[in-house]
Formats: sequence, C-alpha cells, structure tokens
Amino acid sequence: MLLDEINSFLSNQNSYNLPYVINDVYEIDLEIVVNNKCPIIIENVSALYDTSMDIIIEDTHNNDIGVLCFLKDKELDISTLTEYQFSALMLDIDSEVDLEQVTYRFKNNYVVIDESYIPDYILEYKNSAPIWGLFNHHLQVQVPLANTIQIPKLKALNLKNFNHENYYECSIRGIKQSYSFERYLKYYHLLELNFDYDVIKRVKALDVHTESNAIGKLLKGYEDDDVSRLLHLFDTYCLDVDPIVIALNRVRGFQTISEDMFYTFGKNNSNPMKELSNFQRFVNSSDGFSFANCQLYLGNKRIGDTAAYRTFIGKLSIYWIYRIRCSIAHNKIGEYLLSARHENYLSEFAFPLLKEITIQCFK
Repeated sequence: MLLDEINSFLSNQNSYNLPYVINDVYEIDLEIVVNNKCPIIIENVSALYDTSMDIIIEDTHNNDIGVLCFLKDKELDISTLTEYQFSALMLDIDSEVDLEQVTYRFKNNYVVIDESYIPDYILEYKNSAPIWGLFNHHLQVQVPLANTIQIPKLKALNLKNFNHENYYECSIRGIKQSYSFERYLKYYHLLELNFDYDVIKRVKALDVHTESNAIGKLLKGYEDDDVSRLLHLFDTYCLDVDPIVIALNRVRGFQTISEDMFYTFGKNNSNPMKELSNFQRFVNSSDGFSFANCQLYLGNKRIGDTAAYRTFIGKLSIYWIYRIRCSIAHNKIGEYLLSARHENYLSEFAFPLLKEITIQCFK
C-alpha cells in the first residue's frame, strides 16, 4: 500500500487480527516507515543465498541496522511475522482486503532498515548493495534485460563427442543463465573444454616409446594462445561452412557495434580481414560472406579453392568469437565495453555464431 492508504487504514486496524499495532507511518527520502522500520523493495537477489532464514545487516561500525527479509513467493501466516516482516507486509499488500486472510503470499523481497539508520543506508549503502549484499534496489540506471528470440523450429542433433560429465555440467550452467553475457561465456568454456579433451585424446593415441616427440609437440601446442587453440578445433571439426556463414551474415544488423568491436578495439595482428573497408564491403553486399564474394577477396590464386574458403571463414569466425569473449570477460578500458543495451547484439548475432561452432566441434 501507499503512504496515504496505510494512514487511512490506521483507524480501522483493530478490526483485523494483526500481530502488531501500527503506531506511526511516515516518509523519509521517499521511503515509507512503519513502526520505525523502513522496508525497501529488492529487485534482484543472488541465487547464492539460502533464503529459509532472514539475514541481519550491520554497517561498517558493526551496528545492526536492519534485516534482509527473504519473502518473495512465500505464503506466511500473518500472525507469525517478525516486526521487520510485518512492516514489509504493509508495503507489499495492495489493499487492506489482503489482511482479511490468515496467510499472505509476498510479492517481493525486502531490506528493512531501523529508523535511525535510514538516512545512512540510503546515502552510503543502498547503491552499492549489488557488491556487498548481492542484491539490488531500484536505481535510475539501465539494467540488463534478458532478450528472447523467436525460433520456429529446432533441429535435434546426435553430438557423439558430447560425452563427458564436465561438458554436461558446463552446458547446464549456460542454459541457466538469464542474460546473453554469461551464456556466451559458458558456451565459450565448452570450446575450451573440448580442446583440452581433444589434446588428451590425441596424446592417448600415440605411443610414448616411439612417438615421444609427437607427444611433446602436442603438449607444447596446448600452451598456445586461445585463437590458435580454437582454430585447431575449427580445422579439425568444423566441416560444414554454410551454417557458419549464415551465422556470420547476422553481423549485418549490428555493423556499427561490430566495427568498433573488431577494428577500433580489435587486434590487427590476428584479424584475418585487416581492412575495415573490406569488412564494410562484405556486410553491405547482398551475398555477404558467400563463396563467390570471398573468392574475390582471397584473389585469383584461390579461385575455386574451397579449402582456402573454409580456412578464411574459420579464421574470421574464431577472431570474432574471441574478440567478443574478451570484451565480456575483461570488461576494461582497452576492450570494447559491452553494456545492457548490447543484449540483442549478443543474443541475435554473437551467441548464434558461437553456438554453431560449438555444435560442429561436438559432432
């Protein structure tokens, strides 16, 4: 209820079997205070917490200043509520009709702050709660929004190499992510795991007595940079170029961001298409990264060379995947800084490209 609604309810509160008498209701810094307790709605809270018990909050001087109340979706007996939970109840209900029932199902979680610490909490602690408390209140900033995409049909695949517990666990972590940022990293981790097990498989196939040098080369290659390692996966497993090209061509809808990502903040030494003008020509072409267009780019010596085409597509795909990964994982000056407004860039372009490469690596 709003402040005016709670105030109008005070004279009628004896009609209800409430665990506490409401003596005063007022406002501090746009927050409602009920019986010297100030409930502030929590928008998001980490899944890390065991939410069966509320948590006491203390300030930097070790004073207990309030309670983190895990109430959302809990149906509780109103008569058993603590003082902190009761103050949250008065903010959470839509009208006093909700109090006619024995139990009430809460719509939100709350931080409930004691009156004398309310100004300090709002001024000093509220905005930084995502760091120290792993939750957030409503702030006047753009927050991540999960982006969904419409897919009319899914193709079931027999991925024979997807056969290890670590693969399965990593993929589940990816599925459970709400946002494309974290989902992208989890599927990138799948490629890293794939390379690790690929090295193990190749070492096992060699005879330690007669092929020790070959084993040494494999182990030395294991220390290569990420781009080289991912290129090995592409060269070994990614045999179907066409769906990868379809994923590459999705970049057309995100040309400006991609120019910044791959060129302004790119690494020229590992970019297989170093000239921005060539990138723009491909993106603006109706054929995109087709075989015919790439033949023109690769030059006359490569005409009809499908192996060269596949190699080029591999280098370009891996470079793009790695640059996007660096922007997400590092999130620092010197990399392209992705934010909430880039969610659709990741979900509609970056992740489909990564997913297609991952699928082929497990075939």
